[in-house]
Amino acid sequence: MSSIRQLCTAAVVLAATAGPAAADVTLINVFEVPDGRLETVVEAWEAARDFLSREPGYVATALHRSLQPDDRFRLINIAVWESPEAFAAAAARMRAAGVFPRIEGLGVNPALYTVIRTDACGPADRRWFGRGRPSPGFGGIEACDLLEGRCVEPGEREPEG
Repeated sequence: MSSIRQLCTAAVVLAATAGPAAADVTLINVFEVPDGRLETVVEAWEAARDFLSREPGYVATALHRSLQPDDRFRLINIAVWESPEAFAAAAARMRAAGVFPRIEGLGVNPALYTVIRTDACGPADRRWFGRGRPSPGFGGIEACDLLEGRCVEPGEREPEG
């Protein structure tokens, strides 16, 4: 995945948490990764992401890696779900399917949150993030379409409707 696409994915997750939809919840899961197991945990997260992204109520997710190799929490997952119930049902199905393997020494600390304050600005309908405000930090991307999960390049027209 290109770095611009990764930035767009992160923007989609951030934008999804910044909107006014009260039903959406944010999952924040911090991972205490045992030495030498980072790639194993990332691969397990990818398998979980692939499973969960097809579940009802899934909105978006992004995995973050710490910059310092000795940080307590090497990975942090931030995901958005339509409701706590949708997340709980999907997580139960994932556990039953055995998607995420047991990794000796791995500590996971998931919790659901709701946004109570934000400095993000955007349209009230949350469909577009950053509309009309190209950002050099996002490689000139004008917007991320939250419903389609894609970036809109500078000069590209928004879909009608």
